[in-house]
Amino acid sequence: MKEYPPIHRIENAVCHECGKPASLTHDPTEIPGKGEEEGFIYSRPILQCTDPACGEEFVAPEDAKELHDALCLHGGLLLPEEIKEIREEYGRRNEPSGKISQKNFAERIGFGRSTIARYEARLQVQNKASDILLRACRDLPGFDDLVAASFAKDQLKKQAKVQETGPMAKAFRQQNGGQSKVTSSRANIFDLTASRQWAA
Repeated sequence: MKEYPPIHRIENAVCHECGKPASLTHDPTEIPGKGEEEGFIYSRPILQCTDPACGEEFVAPEDAKELHDALCLHGGLLLPEEIKEIREEYGRRNEPSGKISQKNFAERIGFGRSTIARYEARLQVQNKASDILLRACRDLPGFDDLVAASFAKDQLKKQAKVQETGPMAKAFRQQNGGQSKVTSSRANIFDLTASRQWAA
């Protein structure tokens, strides 16, 4: 297990669970790993509630950044600053403005909308699969083309879904016995007919 040196101390701490005083423990604390991953010794300060009935252990806000980075380093994962740089470099390569938001970058590479924001703000440690994908964005030649093709395909699927579930498609189903699948040729005919009816 890798051991990290203590770098911070805090006084007059209060337990965030019960509100009673919390004491600082200088004893190294083992942080468990995920799944089969080995844990590691965290030597930065850990706060413990002085009430035995509570016994809550937590990290001081001043140490949250260090704990997050220690978890990343232990797991061989990208640090938040590295993820931000990958996003910014992707924007410089692919966007006319040279910039891309956290939300748009996350959607472009197939993550949830707020995922990149959580990674960069140290609110969540990425898993191995996400880390590999981010590294591919930085290091793999041709990655941008793959992302562009996949994103374009997803956009077409979304447009097709909107066309099939929109008001015109609903009207089509009403006129055709509840049929839910609209072929392109029949949809075009219906679009023209419906437009004439609504314009009348």
